Amino acid sequence: IGCPGRVGVLLEGHPEDCRAEAMRAGLQPAEAPRFPASARAAVPAGDIGLLLDAFQSDYAAELGVGVVHLDAAPADIVRIRALAESRGGRLLALRRTTGVPAFGSRSSLDARVKHAFDPTGTFASWRFAS
Repeated sequence: IGCPGRVGVLLEGHPEDCRAEAMRAGLQPAEAPRFPASARAAVPAGDIGLLLDAFQSDYAAELGVGVVHLDAAPADIVRIRALAESRGGRLLALRRTTGVPAFGSRSSLDARVKHAFDPTGTFASWRFAS
């Protein structure tokens, strides 16, 4: 997990094996990272750097996976969402904020599923930006 100023590694397995692996790699025990909770973006793993360069707030990045947990102002969430979507990713706003839908632009799959289960558009109209 990449956080401002550090990268954390989780070792799992038998305690003796984990200690040996940590020793070989020169790892030091540390507190678990805090996961910011205003939004979660998912982009191709190689694009995480582009996303992190786009804002100046707290984050925890799952570096090999392409998921970034972040705290940002509503205007920044809208901007970061547009960047994530331009890279083929998504951003989920985890805190209900006026003017910021939970989900961003609806993909064609999203639209087909929504129409199949809610043909009149009654349920959760606030979820998508379009």
